[in-house]
Amino acid sequence: MMNTTVSHREFLTTQVPNILQNLQVDATPQWGMMTAQHMLEHLAKITKASVKQYGAPPAEPTEGQLKFKAFVNEGEFKKNDTKTGKLEGLHYATFDEAREAAIEAIEWFYQAFAQNPDLQPYNPTMGALSFDELQRLHNKHYRHHLKQFDLM
Repeated sequence: MMNTTVSHREFLTTQVPNILQNLQVDATPQWGMMTAQHMLEHLAKITKASVKQYGAPPAEPTEGQLKFKAFVNEGEFKKNDTKTGKLEGLHYATFDEAREAAIEAIEWFYQAFAQNPDLQPYNPTMGALSFDELQRLHNKHYRHHLKQFDLM
């Protein structure tokens, strides 16, 4: 049986940084409206936010949190081909800074759990997810966006 914790970590800490070196600032997404820099900033933001504590978890998870946990464990991201709406403003001055932020967010994620193995992040949308579940989520999320930009 494959040790998925190691494979998720290997993918996120070694393969993702290498793959992101192939992403070009003017890359065209296969779907959706994000630019390459928007995608990098989105990944950095979500990865960092996943280890924060946003209030206290309810005594029982909500229906939405149970569905999100099921998605993390068994679901797949769907292509969002929306071309309407408004993208968030860019946070980083350059594409290279955004790429570095996405890579550093992965390092930050692992450092947070190394420094505090008992860390119990909570988010009202996602609920309380374990370290393994968060790794699985980030693995799926990064793969989804790498596919979006034809990098996988």
